[in-house]
Amino acid sequence: MTDKVPSPNTTQWMTAGRDALCEWMKQPNRSQRKLARVLGVAQQSISFWMRGVNRPDYANLLALEMICGIQPIDWLTAEERQQVAKLREGAFEARLSFLASNAGADEQE
Repeated sequence: MTDKVPSPNTTQWMTAGRDALCEWMKQPNRSQRKLARVLGVAQQSISFWMRGVNRPDYANLLALEMICGIQPIDWLTAEERQQVAKLREGAFEARLSFLASNAGADEQE
């Protein structure tokens, strides 16, 4: 069983985060369906985030930061920043591990 990661501050998401996501989605060739597929969530989740019904958890918030350029640091509490930093560090380490394990693959081709 995995521990559920707590979600960012609802009030702040309802203003800054939601507005940033909605602005990003206005660009051509962007859709809730495509973003949901990339994040591995239901399209309904994207709709809920954009309408302020609920907000993404820390993992999805980090993904939105990387994909959409949404910068949550301004409206997260210190504790929430620490949670996002831990996820960011884990994602970076996973990427380095992946790159290291596949480094010889190009040379063998």
